[in-house]
Amino acid sequence: MSDARAAKAALAAAKKRGKTTTVVERTAASISKTLDKMVADLPENAAPQAAIERVIRGLALRQPWFMQLIMEDPDIREAYYEAVASTPLTAKRK
Repeated sequence: MSDARAAKAALAAAKKRGKTTTVVERTAASISKTLDKMVADLPENAAPQAAIERVIRGLALRQPWFMQLIMEDPDIREAYYEAVASTPLTAKRK
């Protein structure tokens, strides 16, 4: 492969990674915002943890393949553990 072709291929791969990153970050932000809204909209006496459990049940029915990946895939679990270790995560309370 010529240098020009290699450079063009590298640029295309970088653009693809950039677009993937944008889509992933936008999706994570959207899910986060939706969860915050759900908790804020719960009745005063509702337990957020119980609501999340119901969300998980609903997703398991609607998105079984994704939920199986989230709950069982070791690479996804490792990504979670890495995020916890590298970021001061704090739970938002109602």
